[in-house]
Amino acid sequence: MSHSRFHDLNLSNATLIFADILVLFSIFTLSLVGIGYFSAISLPHYGDATFFIHLILYTLPLQVALLAVGLYNEKLRENFNGIAVRLIVALILAYVLASGFYFILPIPYLPGLSRELIFFLTFMGLMASRFVAISNNYEKIGQVRVLVIGAGERASLIEKCMRRKADRVHVDLYGYVKIEGDSSQHTPKGTKFELDCPLNEFVSKHKIEEIVIAADERRGNLPVDSLFNCKIEGVLIT
Repeated sequence: MSHSRFHDLNLSNATLIFADILVLFSIFTLSLVGIGYFSAISLPHYGDATFFIHLILYTLPLQVALLAVGLYNEKLRENFNGIAVRLIVALILAYVLASGFYFILPIPYLPGLSRELIFFLTFMGLMASRFVAISNNYEKIGQVRVLVIGAGERASLIEKCMRRKADRVHVDLYGYVKIEGDSSQHTPKGTKFELDCPLNEFVSKHKIEEIVIAADERRGNLPVDSLFNCKIEGVLIT
């Protein structure tokens, strides 16, 4: 399928990154408020310049570390325990990186064990947000509904290359349309359609966003007029 759809930042990953940034900001802000309320430690207040400096030195290393350990990899194949391990590694990396910034820059550390407590709460918060995201199948956000024209040998190659869930992060493979000339010996697994209406009507009715042509014998068998109408209506033809 199209190169741009598979290699640009997709909506599901953008949503996850935005959610993580929101979680990090909330944890940092509420932690400082809570620590200041329950102890006599003097901490930066929201709105102060020092607050935003500490926020950047907390958030930026974490985002870099989360990216480095693959937690924004759209084809990550890990169970929840594997994600927890990667998250622990990311937090350690971020803590070390942030400590380096504090060592280089003329900025005092947060007093007491404030940073350590914030990083512990960060682990809990990110684990919770990942659990919610995975439970709600966040990877399906922004999926492209794809219809394959052909249900023979060429179409079966697509199905074989996309058997794993991780290979279908961007794609809702809706099904295969049978046409003349398709091999009967090699057929893909999945829903197969025999159209009883023009292709463009079927595409409009089922909200297809992309059509992949994978017919074994294209000459004289493709519904060219219907494909043209689909193209006019904004459906991507691959």
